[in-house]
Amino acid sequence: MNKGLLSIGLILLGIAVYMGYNKYTFLENAITTKATVISYRTTSEKETKKNGNKRTTKNTTYYYPKFEFKDLQNRTTQVESNVGHGNSKPYSVGSQVEIVYSKENPQDAKINSFLNQWLFTTIVGGLSLLLLVIAFTFQRKN
Repeated sequence: MNKGLLSIGLILLGIAVYMGYNKYTFLENAITTKATVISYRTTSEKETKKNGNKRTTKNTTYYYPKFEFKDLQNRTTQVESNVGHGNSKPYSVGSQVEIVYSKENPQDAKINSFLNQWLFTTIVGGLSLLLLVIAFTFQRKN
């Protein structure tokens, strides 16, 4: 069992390091500027939770902000965030947000926040470390 956990932990750690390195190099070379939130795309999902014999269904609406900015060549670019926010709009339409984008590809723009930049990498890295700690703990007990 601990060899399986160790293997999965190491694979996830490798993925987290790879993702972190890619994000770091993107941010090192990215252009930082301000963008204006111009609209939202919304999606709705039904979530059913079971608690004993009782089931509850809840509708969750996700809001994906669409923003507009001028790149280094003074071209107007519109981008929709690939990160949705559940049940509330994080920004009002017309508000300014800090973004980062690739000089080579302004469509590769992201809102400059922890959620947009590092959340998934942090989750994968934390899960890998948890699995590695469990695997090493089982190893020490045996």
